[in-house]
Amino acid sequence: PLTALALAEIYREAGVPDGVVNVITTAKAGDTVSAMLHDARVRKLSFTGSTEVGRRLLHEAADQVISCSMELGGNAPVIVFDDADLDTALDGAMIAKMRNGGE
Repeated sequence: PLTALALAEIYREAGVPDGVVNVITTAKAGDTVSAMLHDARVRKLSFTGSTEVGRRLLHEAADQVISCSMELGGNAPVIVFDDADLDTALDGAMIAKMRNGGE
């Protein structure tokens, strides 16, 4: 969520009009997303995360026949060998893991 908040601030500073980019944070994600997916203005759902949650979202989106794009189940595994430079390995792992953060 911090990446999304930072991007929204950058867009605001760049002059993107209010209401074009919206970041919604909540402690009740299921209720919030369900309400959004049943709003006629929503035409697209993009989700990156677990297969279990993806299935739930597809089920909810089907009620309104919302177009969905999903990237499910990845965890960006990394193998670091004993002779590796740990700082370099850590930097590379973090870049790989966070490359698409906030999509």
